[in-house]
Amino acid sequence: RLNSGASQSRFCSAASSLASGWVLNVGALQSFVSNLIGQVSSTSAGASQSEEVIHVLLELVATLIHIFSTSNIGQID
Repeated sequence: RLNSGASQSRFCSAASSLASGWVLNVGALQSFVSNLIGQVSSTSAGASQSEEVIHVLLELVATLIHIFSTSNIGQID
């Protein structure tokens, strides 16, 4: 569940590690997704693999939306 304590903790941790200093750290994205898959798999007893993938993608999208909605994006040349 996205509103569980574990999800909220992962969300806060991911937002701070992926967007340190208002710069999106794309290099950390692969590590974040890999760790997220492991954490979701270990806490999703009884869930199918498809449900776990959907959960991971939802957490990733929620994190990226939060980062982009709170960032200040200037003009791009």
